[in-house]
Amino acid sequence: MGIHQFLFLERAECHGNAIMKSYNFSDKDCIWIFSHTGINNVNIDVALKAKELGLKVITYGSAAEAKGKVTRHPSGKTLFDIAGVVVDSCVPVVDASVVLKNHQDKVVPLSTLGFVTLVWMTITPVAEILVDREELSYIYIHLIMCPAIQLLTNV
Repeated sequence: MGIHQFLFLERAECHGNAIMKSYNFSDKDCIWIFSHTGINNVNIDVALKAKELGLKVITYGSAAEAKGKVTRHPSGKTLFDIAGVVVDSCVPVVDASVVLKNHQDKVVPLSTLGFVTLVWMTITPVAEILVDREELSYIYIHLIMCPAIQLLTNV
């Protein structure tokens, strides 16, 4: 899928509802939604449907930097307005950060680095709590799915 298809899908109304129909949820579930600015339709649709189903909605994104950005969603809400918990990545709203010599565009989206860091900063203490409660019996790490590990093991 190219960038144009991706941009279309994240901005398309009701696409999030179609995604949510593919899963069975319980009111004991929570959902983590990642969005740099929190203004695109698909994430907002997912969050609204999740709330309707009784799920706890946790959003990771650049909440403070995105303040004042106009939502694309017909509800008039951003993802940060809907979520019960907002984890602010503190990433600049202009996501790409590395200047290329002799080129107008920047590369390296800091949001990706921020999201990965925040995920592990969330998972680690949760795993510690579950181990302390004796509720975590097995941690499944699938190294085959990690291209970097594959690359290193094939050298």
